[in-house]
Amino acid sequence: MVEIRATKALVYANIIIFLTTFSSERITKAAFSLFSFSPQLLHEPWRIISSMFLHAGASHLFFNMVGLYYMGKVIEEEAGGRNVLLAFFASGILGNLLFAVFASGSVVGASGGVFGLMGASMLLAPSKPVRVLFFPLPAGMIAILYGLSGVLMAYYSPVAGGIAHIAHAGGLLAGAVWAFWLSPKKSVKGIALLLAFAAVLFLFAPFFFIVFGIGSAIMGFAEAAAGFILYGAAKALGVVIGFVVG
Repeated sequence: MVEIRATKALVYANIIIFLTTFSSERITKAAFSLFSFSPQLLHEPWRIISSMFLHAGASHLFFNMVGLYYMGKVIEEEAGGRNVLLAFFASGILGNLLFAVFASGSVVGASGGVFGLMGASMLLAPSKPVRVLFFPLPAGMIAILYGLSGVLMAYYSPVAGGIAHIAHAGGLLAGAVWAFWLSPKKSVKGIALLLAFAAVLFLFAPFFFIVFGIGSAIMGFAEAAAGFILYGAAKALGVVIGFVVG
């Protein structure tokens, strides 16, 4: 069994940064001031990458880390940890750059990189089961429902409801291009499987609607529990930092 070290390292890094960022109000303000990304700050290029490890809240972190873990796991088992890192960072960077072209304001989060891993997995290993919604479904089906819907959202509105859909679309595109570069034959086969999965989703839509409804409800409870733990841990870390510094 392949050890998914790169994927776990990315998840751990995001969690540690989140806990540190929210350990105190002063650190939160400083972190977002120094490391978030916006089109007006292209002259500070580190923000393109540093913003990928900042999250607006526990819910934002939770959903990104669920996607990162499961989609990264697919790629790491298929192509190794080095390619997980390449796909994640290339997709996140392209997503942020597209945000700079088509949107304004600031953006944070790992979702561009996560969508990149999704775009790569849907072509390289679309039939591999993942448990994003606590049910084993093929990576290709997950990508159709989440990835391609993200592209449609970006088409109609680059940013809506505080969500940078254009960064998601850019990440998905980068991941798909990377998959073609890595293995054209697998990617072509992946497209054929995606079409088959799309047909299955259409034909059995009521069944999948129930499955995704149940899965989303379970995710909601898991998100609430994760938020309680994350904010509690961040507060405890803040006490420790205050004790050491003060």
